[in-house]
Amino acid sequence: MKTIRTSLGIGLLVFLSGCASGRVVTPGSSGEDAGTDASLDGDMGADGDTDTDSDTDSDTDSDTDSDTDTDTDSDTDSDTDSDTDTDSDTDSDTDSDTDSDTDTDTDSDGDAGNCTSGKIYYQNNFDSADGGLTSGVWSTGNNNSWAYGTPTSGPGSCHSGTGCWATNLAGPYANCEDSYIGMGLDLSDCTNSSTAVYLVYWHWFKFENDASTLYDGYSMVWSKNSGANWTQPNNSAFTSGAFNTSSVYASGSSCSSTPWVNGLRGWMDQNSTWEKVVVKIPNATATAQFAVRLIAGSDGTGNTDGVYIDDMCIVAGDSNLCP
Repeated sequence: MKTIRTSLGIGLLVFLSGCASGRVVTPGSSGEDAGTDASLDGDMGADGDTDTDSDTDSDTDSDTDSDTDTDTDSDTDSDTDSDTDTDSDTDSDTDSDTDSDTDTDTDSDGDAGNCTSGKIYYQNNFDSADGGLTSGVWSTGNNNSWAYGTPTSGPGSCHSGTGCWATNLAGPYANCEDSYIGMGLDLSDCTNSSTAVYLVYWHWFKFENDASTLYDGYSMVWSKNSGANWTQPNNSAFTSGAFNTSSVYASGSSCSSTPWVNGLRGWMDQNSTWEKVVVKIPNATATAQFAVRLIAGSDGTGNTDGVYIDDMCIVAGDSNLCP
């Protein structure tokens, strides 16, 4: 009995000693399980357990991080670079096409003839020659008084120098006047051009005025086909010295036929001073067969000084280049 008590006493002491050292596991506490397991593994120093945990952590972290980073970065960068290349191609094509078209159009316009501003196609002050103008009568049986030289009637002198044209340099024009002066000129440079072409000259005129009733006068006509057809400028084509009547009255009474000028827009009465005429020639009329005529006409009675013409010029672009 004593022996049993002694054994029990020894067992109790051993039990109490274990509780004091904390080595007794109490089930049911999961938070304490995790701490205990880690502490136990460490305390145990068991190679099997330690290796297993280390391999699992290392493989999982290394593989997952490496694959995710590598795939994501590589794909994203590659797509971005590809988009950048596409933008570059688009810019290149657009710039190239636009520049090429612009240059081509500009060159084409510049090559459409050589109707450059300031180019003078005809200029003559008539001081030393008649300027190549020709005169004639429109209707057979009527009269032509045009002459070239130095006037002694009308204004008494030319606009400049000593030579000019007039419907009689020394007296009145004829009754039944039906005459013209004119020329032909190649203006084909300007046919399809946007550059304006101007006819410029100076005139002095005085026609019959009988008690404020006007008779006789002169006009301007031009042609794009060497006179096969004649047309007239509108007043809007003039920048100086425009027509002063919508219908010249030269009925041709007592004449063999009605003068050409009758019924045309033109000039009647008088200006009594030299005046500059500036008129724009339509580009469609400015052909290789361009022709212009200044035509005078009168009826069969009553006449006076007529018209005088000087300093004629045809120029592209700037009419001020003509004196």
